[in-house]
Amino acid sequence: MVKFFKYLFSILFVVVISMINVVPTFAQETYDTDTITCETEENQDSINSRNNEIEEEMISIDSFLIIETEDFTTRDFILSLLNQDNFSNFSIDIKDENGNVINIKSCFEGENKVLFSYKFEKGIYNVDKIHYELNNQSYVFDFTKTQFNNKFEVKDDLDYGINALNEEIDDDEKQISYQTHVQTYGWQETKYDGETSGTTGQSKRLEGITIKLIGTQYSGDILYKTHVQTYGWQEWKSNGQVSGTTGESKRLEAIQIKLSGDISNYYDVYYRVHAQTFGWLGWAKNGEKAGTEGLSKRLEAIEIVLREKDDPITTSGKSYIGVDSIGTLSYSVNYSNTGWQDNKSNGETSGSTTNNIGINGIKINLDNSDVNSFKGNINYQIYNKDAGWSNVASNGDTLVFTDGNTINAIKISLTDELYTYCDIYYRTYITDIGWLGWAKNGQSAGSSKIGNGIEAIQIMINMKTTSAPGHNLNYYREYINSTMQSAYEINNSLGRDLRKAFDYAKNIEYSRYEPADVNSYGSENYAKYGFANQRGNCYVMAAVFTYLAQELGYDAHQVGGQQGSLNTPHSWVEIVVNGTIYVCDPDFEKELGRNGFMFTYGSSGTLKYHDYSRMN
Repeated sequence: MVKFFKYLFSILFVVVISMINVVPTFAQETYDTDTITCETEENQDSINSRNNEIEEEMISIDSFLIIETEDFTTRDFILSLLNQDNFSNFSIDIKDENGNVINIKSCFEGENKVLFSYKFEKGIYNVDKIHYELNNQSYVFDFTKTQFNNKFEVKDDLDYGINALNEEIDDDEKQISYQTHVQTYGWQETKYDGETSGTTGQSKRLEGITIKLIGTQYSGDILYKTHVQTYGWQEWKSNGQVSGTTGESKRLEAIQIKLSGDISNYYDVYYRVHAQTFGWLGWAKNGEKAGTEGLSKRLEAIEIVLREKDDPITTSGKSYIGVDSIGTLSYSVNYSNTGWQDNKSNGETSGSTTNNIGINGIKINLDNSDVNSFKGNINYQIYNKDAGWSNVASNGDTLVFTDGNTINAIKISLTDELYTYCDIYYRTYITDIGWLGWAKNGQSAGSSKIGNGIEAIQIMINMKTTSAPGHNLNYYREYINSTMQSAYEINNSLGRDLRKAFDYAKNIEYSRYEPADVNSYGSENYAKYGFANQRGNCYVMAAVFTYLAQELGYDAHQVGGQQGSLNTPHSWVEIVVNGTIYVCDPDFEKELGRNGFMFTYGSSGTLKYHDYSRMN
């Protein structure tokens, strides 16, 4: 074994962008974007620095929200990253209808989130590019290539039909009054006809509310009920009764308001809420839900107004975000011998885990036709090792392989609002392997090279703020052999490059006698130990690189023998290319700092290898 003159430990980690979706989780705490301001300046220095940017997709985006604030023309952008690591100095390019670019610098970077804010003129805009730095190098990410919605429209108060809401209201013109009970502050002063009750930018929950009709010439009542933390939906209250709680520290999460009696024939009641994380939601009316449900998000403020039926508010945006906004998921698999099976729903097993027969077809449908359902489609592709990937199908389309081909792998993804607010999870039962882990948001689930068929599948859609059904790991198997599967996953993380695989093996932490230093221990055992522990001697380094090289398709062999005049036990790797044997010695390069990658026996400055044999 070579004695080390240097002790080096480093890990090279390259993040490769994956736009096919995953666990995304919104943080429970809010970033009070109402109080954030951004300075935007397009100076010559920033233009010059962008000319030196590298067009490379290295960031991995979990979610992207565009939030309309209470002044209507300001937009807050929340970019959630799977791993922020050393990324910094973010800015985004927004294009207007004429192609002009607005560059907006970040207001906050941390906790894997980046926030931007900007006050726009009226018009239609598109998010175009994301600029950032990594290790003092500038990069640019093309946002238009993602599945995220990058288009938004900025209106003004007149467009929303509420230009008069903030004007002074004469007492004899007031129609509706309301009070809210706010965390810390208690009951607030009475508000009227579209005024804001509650707080924004303070992270204070609404806990209770009372609403009254005043000064109307028609008979009738105003009815309202709230969704309360822990308790759920409460009974309907009316005409000044308290809905919600006081003194229990329970947040309001959603509300419904409606009119009854004669007044309902002449007026509509409109209301909108400011919700944790999401800001101001769209206007609801006449009993529609406003707020969130199943997300543990507090209401922070509310506005309520009566409008004559011939003078409506032009509603914009979704008033309610909840589990029931997902819609109804159903799916069915096909067997070539027995045909289509009965439909299954969220999380149920479609197919069989006992008949040892692979499925050859699938159809997946999502009924999201309700007014409060998230907009978007469910897309899916299937794979067979001989036929390859199918075309993309959506919303109930049938995908079937013929000629006896079974499905080996599948991808399922969501679009538009469904993708913004939800994750789709799916896992497969594979012949001779069993259930794999949960894939999500377009990841490949199943297998390909080994050709084992999918016999059953489970699919479910969750809100991004709720827990995953299981770990998002081990959802895809390229190999039955677990050691080769580990090599496959590591090579993917390294960009499937032989030199990077060599560096990965070289950078394993050195430990002289761990776990052994004899050929008889076995190459695969050494490799398993190295993959699991990231520690070991030259035998471990050589075994790890051997399996990484083999998985990349190289004719690679671990070699065990001796080196030098002292006959020191040592291990290295032989790779055969076009009949020439090349030596790769991670341990040698780690210690001496000389090239140990792809040289031939007897090369100047290398070790004297002797009495050796291949271990695999």
